[in-house]
Amino acid sequence: MAEAYNIIIGTSHAEPMLRNNVDEWSEDTYGHFNYKTNKDNVYKYWEDRVKEAKDINAIYTIGMRGVHDSGMEGVKSNDEAVALLDGIIKDQRDMLKKHINPDVTQVPQAFTVYKEVLDLYKAGLKVSDDITLVWTDDNYGYIRALSNADEQKRSGGSGVYYHASYWGRPHDYLWLSTTNPYLIHEEMMKAYNLNNRKIWIINVGDIKPAEYNTQLFLDMAYDASKFQNPEYIATHQQEFYSEIFGSELGNSISKIREDYFQLAFERKPEFMGWSQTEPTTPIANTAYNTLANGDEIQKRIDAYDAIEKQVEVIETQLSGNLKSAFTQLVGYPVKASSHMNKKFLFRDKAMIYAKQGRKSASNYAKLSHQAYNEIEALTKKYNMLSNKKWEGMMDMKPRKLPVYDDPEIILSKTNTKEAIGISVEDTLTTSEGALQIPTFYVNDIKSYFIDIYLKHTDHGSWSFNDFPKWVKLSKTSGNLNVSNIDEERVFISIDWNAWKKAGEPTSKTFKIETNSEEKNIQINISKSYNSIPETSFIEKNGMAVVYANHFSKKNDIDTLKWKEIRGFGHSKSVMQSNLLKVSPILNQENAPFLEYEMYTETISETANLTLVAIPTHPLTTDSELRIAVQWNNEPIQSINFKTEGRSNTWKQNVLSNKALKQIQVPIKSTGKQKLRIYMVDPGVLLDYFVLDTRNQTQIPYKLMPETRLNSLK
Repeated sequence: MAEAYNIIIGTSHAEPMLRNNVDEWSEDTYGHFNYKTNKDNVYKYWEDRVKEAKDINAIYTIGMRGVHDSGMEGVKSNDEAVALLDGIIKDQRDMLKKHINPDVTQVPQAFTVYKEVLDLYKAGLKVSDDITLVWTDDNYGYIRALSNADEQKRSGGSGVYYHASYWGRPHDYLWLSTTNPYLIHEEMMKAYNLNNRKIWIINVGDIKPAEYNTQLFLDMAYDASKFQNPEYIATHQQEFYSEIFGSELGNSISKIREDYFQLAFERKPEFMGWSQTEPTTPIANTAYNTLANGDEIQKRIDAYDAIEKQVEVIETQLSGNLKSAFTQLVGYPVKASSHMNKKFLFRDKAMIYAKQGRKSASNYAKLSHQAYNEIEALTKKYNMLSNKKWEGMMDMKPRKLPVYDDPEIILSKTNTKEAIGISVEDTLTTSEGALQIPTFYVNDIKSYFIDIYLKHTDHGSWSFNDFPKWVKLSKTSGNLNVSNIDEERVFISIDWNAWKKAGEPTSKTFKIETNSEEKNIQINISKSYNSIPETSFIEKNGMAVVYANHFSKKNDIDTLKWKEIRGFGHSKSVMQSNLLKVSPILNQENAPFLEYEMYTETISETANLTLVAIPTHPLTTDSELRIAVQWNNEPIQSINFKTEGRSNTWKQNVLSNKALKQIQVPIKSTGKQKLRIYMVDPGVLLDYFVLDTRNQTQIPYKLMPETRLNSLK
């Protein structure tokens, strides 16, 4: 059948010589899969298959690992493993000479540099020049290494084995296909342009959820020239969905899918339980903060609500013959991902609000369980599509991991006796006991929220009093009722024209009154940036956020250039250090650099600067992933984003798609500060930077908007 369809047969990185070890190796029959102690049986097992396969078009996997995608049995050190593998590869090639072609260099062979095999290769394992080196990603879409200048000269060339789905630590992602197309593009085109293009293999796991990413991967392999510009990804998505659903709907669908992939890049739905596997750990609260930064939880819920509604609109416009395809390609993944997020985000709200004593906490717990029920219903519908054509194809609980369960929600009660509670965004309390709104900056259009909610009563009223005309409130009074509205969110901002007419006060306190009490609300206005250029980056409330593509100066040297990759990253536009020169730039002070300017109002000897990069790996086995950082005129510091093996840092990096490095920088005077990033190693992808003058060790999990001075003008 393979011959009839001109299909080339191969086996995975863990299964040499066209053998499927998991199904074909029987320990009861053959003994241990151990070449040291059971060489004759292992050799015959391989040779029998080579004899059977002598007339087919095949690529032979060379080398040896364990039966179940594990390390090689019977070796206790890398040196011992290298010595044994040298003999194994010689025996395998002699087998191919005997049964396939006396000129073994004409037999297609692949050696996959995967997991521990990469360490053996680094330790000195020799692989014949005609064997194709197949490099691998780290199971989460980031290629661990590619061919260096010498390896690129190999007659067998090199290629890539890439995952669009994965079973294993730190967590599976087997359910929905959410690997960002821009990540696939960046990594595979990097491989292509560095001449790793002999063999490309994509591991898609279950094919049904991964139709688009599979097509993208194959189309890049078929004609890479189209994909040299990353902006072609958007065009490719439009063409894919337009071919199926027509151009008008195709454009709308591709935008939905772009948002779907971007939300999952921030955190895959399978990772929303903040749990891990191998070993499996219980679910935990997410890292999203519902009480700060504009309510990170609500922002994410709103983003999913938006694409869900767009899906529902399109569903009403589809002809009958397209409804099933739309559910499979768009409807199910979008809605299921949305409800998976809501399951955990509403759980977080319920537990956090319960600690505040909010009656509404129980409502959020119900919404969490409702989201689980929605996933069940969606999955049942999927498996009923087209007269049950796909029955059993979609499983909402791959491997039955804790993240897929209906979560347990325990609501702890507070001992407060307040009837009505008041919570201010980023709540601070002044020495006089007033609730303090985060500082406003002159002419900035920012708003903040105040939550008012029932605690130990079933109804009540509230109102703001004595507030000046220049304070804008989305609502000034209201009534709460447990059977109707048990909480309200009020947004507060500044009318800057009215503020100027009032004499430009820098502080004001007013009241919020409820049935049982009153509290003071304090507003502060900062004039720190009155004379700086509009749209400058500034420190706001102890934090400055700048995206890497918004540099004030870019200094390239000849062919060494910082390249912008639009559409990719948390900021959707990252800066890549040059790929053309695979060796490091040793003289940092004369290297290409990016320069950034920001203005601060705080003096601090120990401000924290966090640099966020995409968690790629060094380009080759013998390179690093460094940049050099200079703050103002301080000494240059070297930073390396390289991770080791399956370290905890690597695990957190791939779960969040972020590599974070933090250094302390002194702010000796207010006003303009300068950050300079020098190029050192190739392949670094800078995403954004966060300056924190509050000495907090962690930056917000969710990407913050840039802290520009957003003038009304």
